[in-house]
Amino acid sequence: MIPAAELEDVPSRAWVALGVSAAGYMLGTWNSTSTNLAFDSIGETFAGVPATTIGWVATVFFIGLGALLPLSGRLADREGRLKVFRAGLIITLISALLSAAAPNVWFLIAARFLQAAGGAAIIPSSLALVLPLFPKHKHATAVTTWAATGPLGAALAPALSAVVLSVAGWRSLFFITAPAAAVVLLAGLPVLAESKAEHTSGPLDIFGTIIGTVAVAATVLAVGQGAHFGWGSPVIVGAAVTALVLVPLFVSRSLHHPEPLVNFELLKIRSVWSANLANAFLTIGGLSSWLIYPLFLQNIWHWEVQQVGLALTLGPIFAGGSSLVSGRLADHFGVARMVRIASLIPPIGMLWAFFMLTEDVNYWLRFAPSMVLFAAGWGFTAPPLNSGALSGVPQDHWAQINASFNTLRNIAGALGIATALAILSVGPETGPEALIYYDRTWLFFAAGTFGCTIVVWLFYPRDR
Repeated sequence: MIPAAELEDVPSRAWVALGVSAAGYMLGTWNSTSTNLAFDSIGETFAGVPATTIGWVATVFFIGLGALLPLSGRLADREGRLKVFRAGLIITLISALLSAAAPNVWFLIAARFLQAAGGAAIIPSSLALVLPLFPKHKHATAVTTWAATGPLGAALAPALSAVVLSVAGWRSLFFITAPAAAVVLLAGLPVLAESKAEHTSGPLDIFGTIIGTVAVAATVLAVGQGAHFGWGSPVIVGAAVTALVLVPLFVSRSLHHPEPLVNFELLKIRSVWSANLANAFLTIGGLSSWLIYPLFLQNIWHWEVQQVGLALTLGPIFAGGSSLVSGRLADHFGVARMVRIASLIPPIGMLWAFFMLTEDVNYWLRFAPSMVLFAAGWGFTAPPLNSGALSGVPQDHWAQINASFNTLRNIAGALGIATALAILSVGPETGPEALIYYDRTWLFFAAGTFGCTIVVWLFYPRDR
């Protein structure tokens, strides 16, 4: 519930526009995890296709999303945020229909890459589009309200997908995205207005854009899929070599071009780089936990898919709720004070899992507190960090900074997932012997999230 004083301070159109942009963001993140429980069903449809090939349905989405976010953010600032936002929704709608009608797995993989392109267009443009409608002292509230919907979509997707899969096929998961995208597109027509950077220094660096996009794609592939394909596989070695060659070249070119894909001068600002680094550490445990939590419930407690989906719903509820509260607290007390205290909570949640999660099945005592502590801690930390990163740069660069924030988040998440799966793959998949490997995973998450705590206490600038 938004307090009456805040409603009087901000035009009603701004809140409606924020709701539309947040719905678009939620739609983009929904697509990132909605297929997590559908791989067996997809495999049954495309009989004879190896599981490694079907895995590309998820892999190609994360590669495409990570690779295209910087370009989308840059284009949004230069060409118009509303144009890019609407293009993203249209691409999402078309790709959803194509995915639902896929005649073979390779068609589905191609449609999923197109879906990633839609998400990459929506995420950075949706926030930068509505921030100009809010006064400066309400930006933290706007950013955290918007940010709350992203993890809500990603975390609710497995639970809702379990329900959809129990009554319909996997194609329904994609099909329902199309009308949702159409509703968001139509809802934005009367309230969203175009905005873009007022000043540019010439044409965009095309060559730098190409090598930067390929470099990010190679990095996400190498980091995120190394454990899956094998660190010595030709695919991963090739991706790693490509990243090692292109990343330094891209950085060097960007530092010397007037209109680079990524403006590294902005990333030198203390509030920007420290917020990005802190969020990266937080995300190592954040994105990964939503994969490892259900694996624990399935492999150790032997719960069914529907039970797992319901068990996870508390997480997004607390993440979304705390995000909404954190914006008003950050506007009132300051981002630095907010995140310094809040960053202590996620490591406690992961340590709870380390000490309490055993073979003994007790959801409310052993599982729920870990998930709730982490989710609430995330909601009080990550969205204010996003707001802090944006507050340190001029309005002309909001979309590209938001894109950089989410790109690094995706790379850190891929690293966390790859490391967690590598830890678990050493031991047996189920049984008491597997518990020690889950314990090591919880400790890894606790260390990663505590890295966020260290960064915000030592490096994030104090509130003025």
